Amino acid sequence: MAVPNGRLLRHWPLSGGISAQMLGLEVERADGRREKLILRRHGERALQANPQLTQNEYRLLQLTAVHGLPTATPRHFFAAGQPFAKPALLLDFADGEMRFLHGHVEHAMRKMATQLAAIHQLKASKVALSFLHQQTAVFAATLNQRTGGADLLGREAEIWERLAPIVELQSQNEPTLLHGDFWPGNVLWQGSQLAAIIDWEDAFVGDPLYDLAIARSEIVWIFGVAAMQAFTTHYQALMPLRYDHLPLWDLWATLRFIRLSQDGFDWFADYFGKYGRSDITLESIQTNYNQFIDQALDMSR
Repeated sequence: MAVPNGRLLRHWPLSGGISAQMLGLEVERADGRREKLILRRHGERALQANPQLTQNEYRLLQLTAVHGLPTATPRHFFAAGQPFAKPALLLDFADGEMRFLHGHVEHAMRKMATQLAAIHQLKASKVALSFLHQQTAVFAATLNQRTGGADLLGREAEIWERLAPIVELQSQNEPTLLHGDFWPGNVLWQGSQLAAIIDWEDAFVGDPLYDLAIARSEIVWIFGVAAMQAFTTHYQALMPLRYDHLPLWDLWATLRFIRLSQDGFDWFADYFGKYGRSDITLESIQTNYNQFIDQALDMSR
């Protein structure tokens, strides 16, 4: 057991999670001390795509803890049926808050860029990452989901036209650990400090420019172009990589967001309203995202 002879005092749903159900737990240890934990359970769709997802995340968080990354320490992996119907992961409580307000954005971008660079220091040639998907598998999944139809922004066909001759971006940089979904919603803060990087279920191994492009494509519509550029500048100062294909990676990154329906965009606008960002609307998302796509198309010519 993760807490031998422990007693559950209370539990509560944790807000903010999108990809998995999370519960906060307060337990009392046998010696009377109290501690908080997180019970994390992935959704049915994610488990169908990868039945080993929960166990892989457990193994990965063990690895990131060893290498000093700010991630929640995993306590226990529960296989399906033991005692929950689906696999579950018990973690130390990651105390902190998500921040989407404009205050101190430059500082936040510097901290986030520093941590992304630290993740990418874990190179596949030096760290045991074979249990994670490789970049080729992730590309194949993206190609299989190609719709060929118009999206709400009306840009998918244009992006595929640019990427079609390439089919698959060849890595120009040494493969590293990738978070896979590194954006401000997966970062927790305590005061001015970046306290934790959460939600590692999309992690895989590949070119670090993939992660950089994902982060850029998310930051631009939350904080704007200047913040995205500041984040990129800080990252590039720390990581001596080849960046000539970055505009193409940016286009790849847009494909997971560009297919959102009207309901999807409305959901994002409602989500950020809860965090004091009522200025994030369908119109603002479209404006900033179109600017990001235009820049990537221009730079990739």
